[in-house]
Amino acid sequence: SSQLNNLLEEENFKSIFGDLKGEKSKRIPVEFKESAQTNPLLMNKQWYYNTHLPPEIITANNLMETILELEQKARPMKIFLTKALYNTI
Repeated sequence: SSQLNNLLEEENFKSIFGDLKGEKSKRIPVEFKESAQTNPLLMNKQWYYNTHLPPEIITANNLMETILELEQKARPMKIFLTKALYNTI
């Protein structure tokens, strides 16, 4: 969807989390084949995102601030994926 593509291209998300990840299905139902060519994320069995932080962050004074900042930057994607899961988009 264009909403998903916009979220994936948003600089706050892309620079920290990169692309959505997830294991790809080996086979896809016939009715999704055409759509999957233009949107390969349809082939995923699951969708997730993550980032890597240096180990020192665990003892840093700003650990909670860093976690909250990352959650805030991921929030639009989290909301989108939650709505998609419950079919409320």
